Amino acid sequence: MSLGEELFAAEKRLLEAAKGGVSCRLGDVESPVNDATEENTVRAEFLRLLLAGVHPDVHPTVVDLTGARVTGLLDLSNTAINMDVHLRYCAIDKVDFENATFGGGVDFEGTRFRERVNFDGVVFMEDAFFQDAAFGDVAWFDETIFVGKAWFDDAKFEGDVHFDKAVFAKKANFSGVTAGGSANFSRTVFFDFTQFRVAQFSKDAWFHNAAFLGDTDFTRVKFADEVSFFDVTFAVAGRFLGATFAAPATFADVRARELSITQTELVGTLFGPIHGLAVTIDHVVFPERVNALILCSRLSLGRAQVRAGGHLEVHAADISAAGAEFLGPTIISDPGPDRIERPRTYSLQVLADEVERRLPVLQSTFSAGKAVIDELEQELEELRGHTTSILSLRTANVAHLVLSSIRLENCRFAGAHGLDELRIDASCHLGSTPTRLRKQLPRFVRRRVIVEERDWRRRFARWDGAIGPDRFAPRSAAEIAGIYRDLRKGLEDMKDEPGAADFYYGEMEMRRLAHRERSTKPPRAEVCLLYAYWLVSGYGLRAWRAFSAVAVLVLVGALTFLTVGVASPSGTGGKASSVDLQTGTISYSEAPPAVDGFGDALELAGRTSIALLRNPGSVPELTGVGTVADVVLRLLTPVLLGFGLLALRGRTKR
Repeated sequence: MSLGEELFAAEKRLLEAAKGGVSCRLGDVESPVNDATEENTVRAEFLRLLLAGVHPDVHPTVVDLTGARVTGLLDLSNTAINMDVHLRYCAIDKVDFENATFGGGVDFEGTRFRERVNFDGVVFMEDAFFQDAAFGDVAWFDETIFVGKAWFDDAKFEGDVHFDKAVFAKKANFSGVTAGGSANFSRTVFFDFTQFRVAQFSKDAWFHNAAFLGDTDFTRVKFADEVSFFDVTFAVAGRFLGATFAAPATFADVRARELSITQTELVGTLFGPIHGLAVTIDHVVFPERVNALILCSRLSLGRAQVRAGGHLEVHAADISAAGAEFLGPTIISDPGPDRIERPRTYSLQVLADEVERRLPVLQSTFSAGKAVIDELEQELEELRGHTTSILSLRTANVAHLVLSSIRLENCRFAGAHGLDELRIDASCHLGSTPTRLRKQLPRFVRRRVIVEERDWRRRFARWDGAIGPDRFAPRSAAEIAGIYRDLRKGLEDMKDEPGAADFYYGEMEMRRLAHRERSTKPPRAEVCLLYAYWLVSGYGLRAWRAFSAVAVLVLVGALTFLTVGVASPSGTGGKASSVDLQTGTISYSEAPPAVDGFGDALELAGRTSIALLRNPGSVPELTGVGTVADVVLRLLTPVLLGFGLLALRGRTKR
C-alpha cells in the first residue's frame, strides 16, 4: 500500500491507539477471527510500517492489537523492532520475521498464523508469548534466540515445526503443545527450566544433540510416532512421568545428572548407552525384548516389567529392582568400563561463538552452561571402574533372571518370587561372615551370607559390623531360612554344589537360632538336635569339625578305658613269684591289668570305634561305664566319619 491510500476503519483505530500508546481491540477474544471485514482488517504493509517505526505520522513505543485480521505478507525480515509488540487473538496470513530483532516484549497469545511462518534467526530480547497460538503451516524457529522467557503453552502446530539450533536463555514452556507434523529440536539449548507437560507429538520428534541445562519436564507427553533423544544432555534432570511412547523411542548417548522414565510403556526402544548419576525406570513396561547399556551411580527398576526378556548391562550402579517382574529370560550384568564407550564431549563452543557474535550479552550465559556440562562430564568419568551392586529384589519376580558380575552384599531378597529359579553365576559376590569379633580369636568360618541374616543377627545374635539401614526391620528366622533354601535350590540346579553349601549352612543356622525370637517356640528336642548337628559337623559341611569330634571321642573313650572302663582282673597270674623255703609257701604274682597304660587304652578305643557290630579281637572285661563307652564309640564314630566325608564331597563336587 502507498502512504496516500485510504485507511480501513480498523487501521484508523490502530493508528490512533498507537499514537496514544493504548490497546486497540478489534474483536472478541472468545470468537476466532475468520472473515476479513473493514472493521477488523489490517493490511500487513500498514502493520509493518508501525512495527518497523517508519510510519511518518507516529513512532509508537508499543503496538497492542487484539482480534485483527492481518492480510497479506507481514515482512519484517532483518528489521529491528524496538517496541513492545502485542498481537493477541489475531489471524495473520503470512509472516516473515527472519533475522529480525524484537527489543521489547512480544505477545502472540491466541493468534492464528494461517500460512507458513518464518522466525528463523529472530532475537527476542524480552519475554515472548505464543500461548494458545495456532500455526496452520510449517513454522520455522531455526537459530532463534530467546533471551527472555518463552511461552508456547497450548500452542498448536498443524504442520512441521523447527527449532534447530534455537537458544532459550531462560524458562521455556511448551506445556500442552500440539504438533501435527514433525518436530525438530536438534542442537537446541535450553539454559533454564523447560516444560513439555501433556504436549502431543503426532509425528516424529527429534531432539538430537540438544542440551537441557535446567530441570526438564516431559510429564504425560504423548509421542504418537518415533522420538529420538540422541546425544542429548540433561544437566539437571529429565523427567518422563507417564509419557506415552506409541512407536519406537531412542535414548542413546544420553548424559544426565538425573533421568527418570516412569509409569509408561516403551516399545522397541533403543536404550543406551546412557550415562547418568541417577537413572529411574520405575513402573515401566517393556513389551518387547530390551537391550540396555547404562553407566550410572543409581539405577531404579521399581515395579518395571520386562515381558520378553533382554540384557541389561549396567556399570557402576547401585540397583534397586523392588517389585520388578522379569517375565522373560533376562540378564543383568556388569560389562566393565571398557564396554561402555565414553560419550562424545558435548561442546557449546561452536554455537556459543555464533551466538556471541550476534549477541554478546549471552556470553556469561554460555560460560555458565559450559561449566555445568564440564562438571557433569567429570562426575560421570569418575564413575568408571566402580562395581555394580543390586540393593533390592524385594517382592520381585526373578524366576527368569540371571545375575552376572554383580555384587550382592547388600541385596535384599525378602518377598521375592521364584528365588529357586534365580541364577547367580560364580562371578557374583555376596557378603561373608566376620571371621572374628573385635580382638577375639577366629570364631566364625567364612561363608556367604545375605543381608537379611546380618540384620537379624544384629538384633538377636550380636554380629559386630553387621550392615543394613535401621529402617528395615529384621525378617523372621523362618523367612530367612526359606530365602536360603530357595537360593540353594537354584545353585544346586546349576550343579554348583560348593556354592549351594553356604546357603544350606545359612538355612540351618536360621533354624537353629530361631528360638531366640520371642514369637517362635520350636520344640526343645529339635533345638538340641540342631545344636548338636552344628557343633559336631557344621551341619555336615565342616569336615574338620567331624574329624575333630572323632578324635575327641576316641580320646575320651581311651581315658574311660584307662580309668574306670575296664574291670580289674581277679585271681593271680600263673607264674610263681617267690617260694618260702621254711614253710613251703609258694607266692604267685598278681594278674597283669587288661589295659596297660594309655597306649593300650587308645588302641582299644580305636579298634572299638571302627567295629560297628563285632568285637575287634580280644576284648577285656568291661565295667558298666566301659560298656556304655564301647557302644557310644561303635555308633557315633561311623556317623561322624560319614559327616566328614559328606562335607568333603560337598566342597569338592562339581
